[in-house]
Amino acid sequence: QLHVSSSTSLRMSALPAPVAAATTRIASANGFNPSFLIGFLVGGIVCSSAVSIILALGALGRENIFRAWDMTRSVLFRVWIKFAAGLAKARRALIGGEGWRWDFRYAWKVMRQQLALTRKSAADGIEAIKLEASLYSGVVGKLGFPLAQYLVDNLSPKLGAFLARQNLINALGNIKNKNIRRITLEEFNFGTKGPTLMSARTYDLRSENAMAFDIDLVWESELEATIQVTPKLMGLNRRSSIVAVPVTLKNCRFEGVVRIILTPLIDEPPGY
Repeated sequence: QLHVSSSTSLRMSALPAPVAAATTRIASANGFNPSFLIGFLVGGIVCSSAVSIILALGALGRENIFRAWDMTRSVLFRVWIKFAAGLAKARRALIGGEGWRWDFRYAWKVMRQQLALTRKSAADGIEAIKLEASLYSGVVGKLGFPLAQYLVDNLSPKLGAFLARQNLINALGNIKNKNIRRITLEEFNFGTKGPTLMSARTYDLRSENAMAFDIDLVWESELEATIQVTPKLMGLNRRSSIVAVPVTLKNCRFEGVVRIILTPLIDEPPGY
């Protein structure tokens, strides 16, 4: 074993290269280097912060967090505007309208009035945030949707395809255009990919005998439909001028909020 102390009389330059390297490592191990401790603490703080943000995004939902941040930012911006305007008025009161004669007493009076307005604006903003939060009985993110997403993924190819086909047929039947004789759905393929649930908010409507949900979802659909459009050809024989124009509908994408309201709540299954 090689023992190195501060009282050694050997010079590092006189030692062979392997012995000098080992001596340097041992000396570093025996001493205290605060940079390692600082680096360890900073790395731990950054890592824990990143993990917390990721877990919050998954548990509460990105849309819910962004919605809360937008409201908070709006309130802070309004408070800052009030505060900056108050400082500007206090500065004008301090300088005065003539020359550079400073009036500290009047400026302080103006500043106190503006600070009162700023506090009122901040209080109103906090009350608005509380009111917004009171509307929700709960929020959930993508991590809270394993069962719901499982049901959506398995029901979409059959039930989702049936509902989408019926809605598309009804939408085409409701189209009224003087230049179109008729529109018919010829082929329909829903695909196997259903919507992805991102986040949700629930509302407390027990006083109204109802339940309500807002669900943020993204649907990169595989839907493909062929529609036959038969136009009216002006100036020709109607019986001999039937021309069908095929139109293909695909690459549909939906991103938005779906609101579900269950009412009235009853005592028999399924409960509404």
